[in-house]
Amino acid sequence: MQNHEWLDKRTPRSVDELRLWSENPRLTPGEQHISLSDYTEDFTSEEPERISFFELAKAIVKQGFVPFDPIIVWQNPANGKFYVAEGNRRVLILKLLRTPNKAPRQYRGFFRNLSAQIARDTIAKVMVNVAPTFDDSIWYINQRNNNSSLQRSWGRVQQQRWVNDLYVKYSGDLEKIRDVTNMSQADLEAIIRIIKIKDFVVENEVAKHLSEEIYEKATSRNFPITILERLLASPTVREKWGVEYEGVNVNIISNKSSFYEMFADLIKKIVLRDTVYRDSPDRITTRTVTTHLEDILNGLPSVSFEPDVTVPEKVEASVVADKTAAVEEEVRDEEVSVSEQRVSLKNDPNRHFLIPNFYEISTTNYRLNGLFDELQRIRITHKNCIGACLRVLLDLSVLNYINNEGLETAISSAYRVNLRDVPLKKRIEYIKTHKLTGNTQKIANRLLDENGEYSLDVLNGYIHGADTHYLTKSFLNNFWSSLFPLFELFLDIKEKDV
Repeated sequence: MQNHEWLDKRTPRSVDELRLWSENPRLTPGEQHISLSDYTEDFTSEEPERISFFELAKAIVKQGFVPFDPIIVWQNPANGKFYVAEGNRRVLILKLLRTPNKAPRQYRGFFRNLSAQIARDTIAKVMVNVAPTFDDSIWYINQRNNNSSLQRSWGRVQQQRWVNDLYVKYSGDLEKIRDVTNMSQADLEAIIRIIKIKDFVVENEVAKHLSEEIYEKATSRNFPITILERLLASPTVREKWGVEYEGVNVNIISNKSSFYEMFADLIKKIVLRDTVYRDSPDRITTRTVTTHLEDILNGLPSVSFEPDVTVPEKVEASVVADKTAAVEEEVRDEEVSVSEQRVSLKNDPNRHFLIPNFYEISTTNYRLNGLFDELQRIRITHKNCIGACLRVLLDLSVLNYINNEGLETAISSAYRVNLRDVPLKKRIEYIKTHKLTGNTQKIANRLLDENGEYSLDVLNGYIHGADTHYLTKSFLNNFWSSLFPLFELFLDIKEKDV
């Protein structure tokens, strides 16, 4: 019987010295997590997670850090450092409140404001439970994330990946995993099987049928794996597709090429269920797999049972290896083509949308997020709207940069008025003088030149003026392109992965 006396003992540890756990199931597998910024971006990658993260930060500032749930750490014997097994979000927030300049640029203003409202020495140390080893902390991790609702528990995919990690760690010893997780053998086998099936996505024969966008969504941690679970729970489905279970093994007894083609189509329909297939009779959701199963099966390609030249595939008991590298090798030529298309679109004065849709920003400012998104979806034929919105976007972007860089007090002091009374032109002048160098400084100079073609005066004219000769598609597109380095700095614009 495992000894859990260490759970009754709490000791103070320096927040700055605690290390975050890079293998946390909340984090995206395969990505590097080195800086606090890396962890923050991953913990806030989805809107519900971002909201929860910021609400927790505000609650800590308002109420103080209240350790209702333990923070579990273990000491790595290799370097003597203490790593957080449970409580990574809370420790990360405490670190950001102590050093807000280490937050991602888009969140620095938010954490600077919160940090100013709390005495940093009050969160210099936290009480932690020190597990004798990482293995000793596993029991609590499972209890906390399977049963507790005091804080944000792992989602279904995160729990499944955790079981998968334990399966690897304990070399497939289900008895050991049962002891750790308190799950039945049947539940464990079901989880491991469905992960293997979901990981068919990275097989070359499946990936080649998927667009880059669908592949990215299908391999993300937010893919709705519960839909696959419910489909494959049906004996009718397994029989029709030639899927047989043997413990944790998944045997494909149908023609594997035919199966992979069907599986790729299935993945597409799951990913696009709320867009392309929203009104389709064979739309695939957790509800329709029960109510419209026949329609769903009829809407997918038939799976052949004619034998392949090779032996029918059997997925071995070892966990499916990561085949992403092989997929990337196969689509490399296509990726080069996509990259070239992006470069061409950036420089195309006749593109149909002001902001290409492969750009993205991440900010806590709802209006800024919304406006950026709308300028990617509103056709540039709506020229008056686009022109006015570009001026508003610049205003919001400059304010976003000021907040993130903590320049509010400096600008107010420089012009001896409250920041809200400092006009946009003077805000840009201050940033140009004190923060910009090289190309961005030159662009700011052109923007402030009243006689310039791509000037702030022209932008103001979109709102207050009556001239129309600056409202052509090519001019608006070129205006955005000329200002892009500034917007890139102010908003931390990034390109979506190819």
